[in-house]
Amino acid sequence: METQIRRGRGRPPITDYRTLREAAFEQFLLRGYDNINILDITNSCGVSRTTFFNYFGQKSDVFWYEIDEALLVLPELFAEVSDVEDPLDAVAAALGKLVADWNSSDVPWVLTQFEVIGSPSSVLGSAADRLANLQTQIHGFFINRAHDNGDSIQLQVAAASCAAAIGVAAAAWAVAGPEREHLSHYIAEALTPLKTGLSAIIR
Repeated sequence: METQIRRGRGRPPITDYRTLREAAFEQFLLRGYDNINILDITNSCGVSRTTFFNYFGQKSDVFWYEIDEALLVLPELFAEVSDVEDPLDAVAAALGKLVADWNSSDVPWVLTQFEVIGSPSSVLGSAADRLANLQTQIHGFFINRAHDNGDSIQLQVAAASCAAAIGVAAAAWAVAGPEREHLSHYIAEALTPLKTGLSAIIR
């Protein structure tokens, strides 16, 4: 556990999102994801439900804190790569910047423990929500690149294809083991097969 909770007479527990997350993971491993509620998590930390909701909107959000934070800054990174000639190279460059500081220990916990905690369908849904967010942002980036061509089904397909490829890249990175290459390598590799067909659509 990265953050220790200090307890003392008259002093409230000190916590942050890492403490809550580690407590949640421990509970999920012991009893399964579907058998744990938010109150179980907060009780194990000695904090209130309000504290939980200071960091997370719902139980499944504990798996994606860094992902959600990263998605917030992605528009800025897309702006930084707007002059990259090939749109797929631009997406790879933006995502490469986004994960530049991630290392092999930064794999989202749920990607390696999903079956252990009971393969909950709601977690799959929460992962899909993040991919949908990513797809929406890529779509907006492609619309800006298309200029007078505006939106089209082709641009929507291009964005969906890129988001799916990045999702596959993240999954491959997660299962590659401790000697895995950097995530940016998997993202670039996953996007490469799309370049021939999609780049011409987006220009």
